[in-house]
Amino acid sequence: MTTLKEVELAFLHFIDSELAKEWLKNDIVKMKIASGYDDWMNDVNDHHCPLTLEEYIETCLDNPSYIGFK
Repeated sequence: MTTLKEVELAFLHFIDSELAKEWLKNDIVKMKIASGYDDWMNDVNDHHCPLTLEEYIETCLDNPSYIGFK
């Protein structure tokens, strides 16, 4: 299970992004990313195409609708 602390640490890779700075302060966003990442890893595990947490966050920053944001 991905923790909020792991998500916070992964966000440090995107510190130049205004959206990442905003999301870093929002526990709901961090929980959605953590649970979404866990779901992603469970879904793709059979297909052997996992993403790192940083790659997943980058995908969410590029496509906020993945975690329910516009």
